[in-house]
Amino acid sequence: MNKYFIPVKQRKVNFFLFIFIMLIIPNSITAQSLSTLGFLRIEPSPMLNSMGRVGVAIPTNEAFAFFYNPAQLGVFAANSNFEIQFYPQKVDWLPGFTFDDITLYNVAVNMGYKFDMNNIPLRIGIGYLHNEFKGEYTGSYGSFDENYTAVGFALGVNYFVDINFGLTYKNINSRRTYFNWDVKTNAFDYGLLITLPVFGLMNKKFEYNYSETNILNPFLNFSLGYAKKNIGDKVKDPDSDSKYPIPTSANFGYAVSGGINLILGETIFKAFTIDYSIDAGDELVLGNGDYQKGFLGDINIFDNILLAKSEENIIVHKGFRYSIFEILYITHGRFGGGHFNRHKTYGFGFSSEGVFKYLNKYYNIGFMDYLSKHADIKYFHSKIDGEDFSPLDGTTFNSISLVVKGF
Repeated sequence: MNKYFIPVKQRKVNFFLFIFIMLIIPNSITAQSLSTLGFLRIEPSPMLNSMGRVGVAIPTNEAFAFFYNPAQLGVFAANSNFEIQFYPQKVDWLPGFTFDDITLYNVAVNMGYKFDMNNIPLRIGIGYLHNEFKGEYTGSYGSFDENYTAVGFALGVNYFVDINFGLTYKNINSRRTYFNWDVKTNAFDYGLLITLPVFGLMNKKFEYNYSETNILNPFLNFSLGYAKKNIGDKVKDPDSDSKYPIPTSANFGYAVSGGINLILGETIFKAFTIDYSIDAGDELVLGNGDYQKGFLGDINIFDNILLAKSEENIIVHKGFRYSIFEILYITHGRFGGGHFNRHKTYGFGFSSEGVFKYLNKYYNIGFMDYLSKHADIKYFHSKIDGEDFSPLDGTTFNSISLVVKGF
């Protein structure tokens, strides 16, 4: 048995502690997985987590999004110049179990810049993400302290369709006192995200003028996303010559976004938006510990993407997001496959963007015009409900984002 999955002496392990250690990282063991450093899989974004942990294909303007797909930094640069996103408090990991403290913390910073080259709109996005995962094993079995720092870069271009390509480099540290395990390694991700403006490609305006200055303008976008994550060498056991793979994965999916823009003179509100996304992930680690070759691994586009069927080694994520006047966000979704059965997710969030626009439109407040164009404050909350005694049941995430835009 691999000692890095069950860090206790077998003769002292009771049943519940065995289950706890086995499940300390979500989806850390699938039918074909023997990887270590499972904390690299833990998704940071409360909003995307509440949508069934989608993220590879749905364009998302938040700092944590490049964890799911480095190309998201190109999406960010199209909408914002700077954002810092962080947890106001550490996440209580696996709260359903009465073991010693295990906590998760993430903070991210994104920067974006837009420019034209030969009349083609381009942008560059840069991202920084720091993750900390810490805890103590029950009893006298020591502690663990794992973290990584990720730096990402993406280039985006909008020429009939919106295309973004990104790369992320990760510096990874893992220390587990019980085994004298102290590992330092690195990995990288790459990803592609393409969005097609369906109505725009039709070269036809779809809008309704209900007064001279007020217009209803519907929109519909379709996106495809792909990311290969945690690409790196096997890590060496400090106490032996054994080497273990890290959780390299292939991820593919699509998203559909539609809604209505309300144009009131010079002010544009996204009055109502519905987003739906589905993606599938396959950990590219075989039962013998070798990395699996191939672009998609075992992902079947028809079964896993179009029919949304999860499998023993394929985790399928799907979720919805509803937004009202860029103020209120409501989300829900589910994910399943791999080691766990189905999980349901829920969330809600608030943004000041719509509030600032409304106050600037209807009240004569001098500084509100500047705030509506250049600032946003966002909060999001999410929760995971697990089935069949899942260790993730009741896990909640909260984040706050401070945004600068419009420059």
